Amino acid sequence: MATFGERLKELREERGLTQPELAEALGVTTNTIFVWEKEKRKPGKDFDPFKAAKFFDVSYFYLMGISEVRKDEEAELSDEEVARMLDEDALIYIIGALKKYRDLSDEMQFMVRQTLENAYKADRERAELRSQRAAERGKTYEDKIIELLDSDYFNEAVKAVFYPENGDK
Repeated sequence: MATFGERLKELREERGLTQPELAEALGVTTNTIFVWEKEKRKPGKDFDPFKAAKFFDVSYFYLMGISEVRKDEEAELSDEEVARMLDEDALIYIIGALKKYRDLSDEMQFMVRQTLENAYKADRERAELRSQRAAERGKTYEDKIIELLDSDYFNEAVKAVFYPENGDK
């Protein structure tokens, strides 16, 4: 899988842009583009990857080297919409997990992707089955989700998943 620097250089060259031209378009210095492409430094908090992805007409995940899919035209939500749905702490957790993922070998990355895909499929199948069963009993699955989201049990479970180091805090 390509790194951010490799992907940035690839996209810049596809567009026939020089480093100074890209730097101007993204609002950074030419030296910044140079060090990113050479993998000497990663983008900081002042860099807007969504703006850069939009400039190149690719997904955020493709630009950052997380996905090989350039642009998912069939996605129900854009990268920006997904980011707005998550709170800042969840995003920090996810970004940390993605950084660890990028450090894995190609074989381990493949295993992680397969595991996530299988878990997603199984969850969708279970959700469909639960929805069918709930509908048979006269209550929609959406009603049950709303009840669950309002429960203290759900809130405690979310805290345990996203903030395991806080223990009982």
